[in-house]
Amino acid sequence: MKKVILSLLVIVLCAVVCNKKDNPEEFGQITFGSNYDIVNCPIQVSVYIDDLFVGEISSPCDSIVDCGIEGNVTKSVEMGTHTYKCLLQSPETDSCYNEIKGTVHVDKDECKKIFIDVLESL
Repeated sequence: MKKVILSLLVIVLCAVVCNKKDNPEEFGQITFGSNYDIVNCPIQVSVYIDDLFVGEISSPCDSIVDCGIEGNVTKSVEMGTHTYKCLLQSPETDSCYNEIKGTVHVDKDECKKIFIDVLESL
């Protein structure tokens, strides 16, 4: 009976340890910025990471200095490779539209900066 109980404890312990993620506290950040104000039609830039909407860039910029800057979209993500999609669209016309997709690898405590240059995108 002791062997059965001991065996069950070992199995449960192995199941718990094996299902635990490797270092789930290891995160980095991705930030998105854009110079969307330099074109002649109003543009909204919507940002998706791993197919989930994470925000809309609310202030234009010429470059990205750091993660967490107000107006940019910044998201903490687990270490690893992630997909992103940025939709550039005008709420007033269909002529200003583009979809930019890519992948980005983020390491622990890293700040990945993705700048969307509207002149190259539309």
